[in-house]
This record gives sequence, C-alpha cells and structure tokens, in this order.
Amino acid sequence: MRLGIGQRLNITLVSVFIFFCIIFMAINIFYFLKISKESFEKKINEFSDFSAQSNSENIWNFDTQNIDTFTRSASSEEGLIGIVFESASFNQEPGDHIFYGFVSGKIIDIKSGNIDKIAPDKNLYSHHLQRNITHNGNSIGKVYLYFSDEYIYTNAINHSGIFVLGLVIFVLLYSVTIYLLIKRQLLNPLKNIHRLALGVSGFTFYLNESVSQERWSNVQQLLSAEKINQKNIVMEKRNDELSDFMETFFSVLTGFELVISQLSQYSAQLQTMNEELETRIASRTAELEDSHKKVFESLHTLQQTKSQLAQQEKLASIGQLAAGVAHEINNPIGYVGSNINRLADYFDDMKLLLGAMENMIALTPAESASNIQSELAKIKHKIDYNFLMEDVSSVISESQEGVSRIKDIVQSLKDFSHNTDDQNFTETDINAAIKTTLKVINNELKYTCDVILDLQLERLVTANLGQIHQVISNLIVNASHAIKATNVRGQLTILTYSDDDFVYVKISDTGGGIPEAIHSKIFDPFFTTKPIGQGTGLGLNICYDIIVNKHRGELSFTSKLNIGTTFTIKLPLTIGRST
Repeated sequence: MRLGIGQRLNITLVSVFIFFCIIFMAINIFYFLKISKESFEKKINEFSDFSAQSNSENIWNFDTQNIDTFTRSASSEEGLIGIVFESASFNQEPGDHIFYGFVSGKIIDIKSGNIDKIAPDKNLYSHHLQRNITHNGNSIGKVYLYFSDEYIYTNAINHSGIFVLGLVIFVLLYSVTIYLLIKRQLLNPLKNIHRLALGVSGFTFYLNESVSQERWSNVQQLLSAEKINQKNIVMEKRNDELSDFMETFFSVLTGFELVISQLSQYSAQLQTMNEELETRIASRTAELEDSHKKVFESLHTLQQTKSQLAQQEKLASIGQLAAGVAHEINNPIGYVGSNINRLADYFDDMKLLLGAMENMIALTPAESASNIQSELAKIKHKIDYNFLMEDVSSVISESQEGVSRIKDIVQSLKDFSHNTDDQNFTETDINAAIKTTLKVINNELKYTCDVILDLQLERLVTANLGQIHQVISNLIVNASHAIKATNVRGQLTILTYSDDDFVYVKISDTGGGIPEAIHSKIFDPFFTTKPIGQGTGLGLNICYDIIVNKHRGELSFTSKLNIGTTFTIKLPLTIGRST
C-alpha cells in the first residue's frame, strides 16, 4: 500500500507527539510511585507506634477483648498483612510468652513458640516492623507488623489508565487538526505539482520506448497538450515557496519543449548516422570473417608444416643412425661370412678324409690295420687335422657372437623405433631406455668420446617409451657433436637417480659449452647453431615439448664455455598425461 506524503508527514508528527507523551506518562507514574511509597512508609511507621502505645495497658492487663477489637479494626488498614502481639509477663508469670493477633486473615493465639514460625510467607509482605511495648518504663512485650505495598502499584496502574485514555483522545484530536492544516497548506499544492510531474514522466517514458522520427513528433504533441492542460489548473493565489515553485516548473516545462524540438532534429541525424554505421559494420564484419578464415587456414597449414618438420627431424635422426647401424652390422657380417667360407673348406677336407677312411676300411683286411693307420696319418698331416679341429670350435664361437651382436643391434633399433603415440603411456625403465639408445647410436659415439654410466635409478616411471628414446637420443647426439667440435676425444657421463616424487636423468659432456647470450633461445623452434643444411632447429624444441608438455616434467641445462654442458630431465614418478 502506497502512503502519500501528507499521510507520512502526519504519521511522523503524531509518532513524535506520542513518543513525548509516553515519556511524560512514564515520568508521571514514577513520580506517583515515589510519593505513594513515601506516604506509605510514613503511615506504617505511625501506625506501628500507635499500635505499641495504645495497647500497652491491654498487654499489661492481658485484656484480650480490647486486643481482639484492635486487631479486627487494624485488619481493615490498607496494606496490612498481619499484626502479632507478644507478651512475656501476662498474669505476672515471668517466662510465659503468649502470641496474639492475626496473619493473612487468620487469628493467632499461641502460648509458646517462635515469631519466625508464626510470621507470614516472605513473598506476601514487603515491609516488616516491630515495636517494643512498655509499661511504666518496663518492656512487657512486642508488636510485629507485616505490610505489603502491592496496592500502591495497583493504584499507579489505575492512575495511568485514566491518563492514557485522556492521551488517546487528545492524540486523535491533535491528529485530525494537524492533518486538516497540512492538507490545506501543503498537500493540495503538492498534488498539483504531482500532476505536473506525472504528465512530464508520462511522455518521457513514452519517449524512451523509441527514438524514431514519428515518435518524436508524437512527444512534441503530447508536451504541448500537457502544457495547455497544466495552465488550466486553478491554484489559490498565495505568496509562498510552493507558488514560486509552480511558476518555475511551468518555465522548465517550456524549456523542456524547446529541448524536445532540438532532440527531434538530432534524432533524425542520429538515425541517418546509425544506418550508415550499420552498413559499415556489416562490411567490416564480412572482412573480419574472411580474414579469420584465412588465419585459420594459415594456422592449419602451419600445424601441418610443424608436424612434417618434426617427422623430418626424426627421419633425419634415424637416417644418421641407420648409417651407423649399417656399419655396426657390416663388421660382424664380414667375419661371419669369412668364417662360414672357412668352415666350407674345412668341411670339404673332412669329407675327403672320411671318404678315404671308408674306402680303406672296406678294402683292407683287419690284419692290414697298421697300413690304414699310416695312410690316415698322412692325410691328417696333409689337411692339418689338429689345427682344423681346434679352429672349427673358434670359428663357430665367433660366428655365434657375431650373430648375437646382430640380434642385439636389430632389437635395439626395434626398441628405439617404438611407437611415439601420445596415448601410449606405460611403466618404463629409464635405465634400459638409455642402454638401448646407446647401442643404436654407438657408431656416433665410439670415435668421439668415452661413455660413463652411473645408473642409480631403481624405479619405473609412467612414460611414453618411444618419446623418451627420442629425447635421450637427441640429447646424446647433440653432446657428441659438441665434443666432436673440440677436436679432442671427450667424455659423456649419464647419471640417473630419484627422490620421493621425481626421477632425474643428467647427460653431461665435455664439449665447448653454450654461449650465455643464446641460453634463452635454446628451446625455441627453428633455432640452431649448426650450419645451414645440417640442422632443422627442432631437436631441442621437440625434447622440451615431450618432457614439459606431454610428461609434465622439467627440462633444464647448465653450461660453461670450454668446460661443457649438462642437460637435466626431471620426470614425476606418476605422470598425468597432458590434455
């Protein structure tokens, strides 16, 4: 429910007035209570003194009839809960205590006992007084009085009820008077101003709905009609701020009409500019879409090119390794072939010997055995039988060794060419991967450096074996080239170890080192220090991508000129494959 400004103002004034009335009522009640309590205390003290003095003779004479008459008349005393007379010398018998009176409407007549047992409940009274009763200067007893001041609060509530009733009547009369006064002096002028404001806000809202030229014309017509309508408002002639405000508001309305006229012209210009801007935006959007399409095609081509270059890098590495593998296989194949030829000759001689033996054994009687032995001895001497028997074992052993070497080389090459698919992550033995790589690229190293292995790692890691082979091969071949460039036989050291969370592979060489000026570019794609045609600049970039992006590890290096370089591979034991 919406409250008008007059109602809210009237409520505020009435609330303030009620607040102060409540404060005044509270002060009045507290003052009434204070006066009543002072009067009550004075009255009960006077009554206590009177009770002790007026009953002195009655206590001395033990006149129970007068005592009873007094207690009954006292029971009507406002606030009195109980009155008890105590006598210690009734009938001139010392030591005999008698209690007589009433407590909470009950008559007390006890010849022995304790006043504490006779007294009313402490919750029933608020004041307890006692007075000594004397006769001719001697104490003959006491009077105990118990009063409750509860009736004072009851009187205060009754008093405040009458006050509140009068206050409500006064507030109602006050509110009606204030409302009529405010309505005459303030609300009626404000209603006229409110009508003006509603008129302006009405066509302003209408204006906000659209900015078309037709809508501007409608707004101008509405504004003119509203201006005429407001001039017809009949206001009481008055000389105050509200009258001045109304005149000023009419002036603002006139100015607003001029502003609307200007805005109508600006709207037409803005609409024309908006149409031109939409045309330009559409043209520019088409150009951007075409550019975006070209950029996307270029990016796709670049990705294909990068993939092809990476494959070319791998093929170039495999091509270099293939020459060494061919050389490694050629040596054992050579002596295996030579040994096989020798075995063929030996076998021909053995056939000759065996044939002769068979012929002689068949034709010669047993008694001619000595002749057979002599003939066999000549043949053995002719073919150097003893050397042949010894050399056959050696030839066979060397042939087996050559075949074993060929098998190892072929198996290493097979392991080295293991699938490098990103999805193929398995438990990998880093030490075995290093040994396999060294066998494949042995021809690259044996004329350049000595290899020292310190493989302390005893744990497996989750990795892509083919990619690990590629990284180790690239780093070892780069180290070999760095050592070869010094023209001095160097040393290549490979160290592996682990801690609680990671495994480490350190590949150190005694080459010429990497200049500090190019440290930041080492892992950049297409960056190379080799002559044109000898390197693509993708080797270390591929290594960095495999270790950091695909295995979530780290690849770093330290280098000193003329001393050497150490590359460090840091891999987590459990590798979460990059998404």
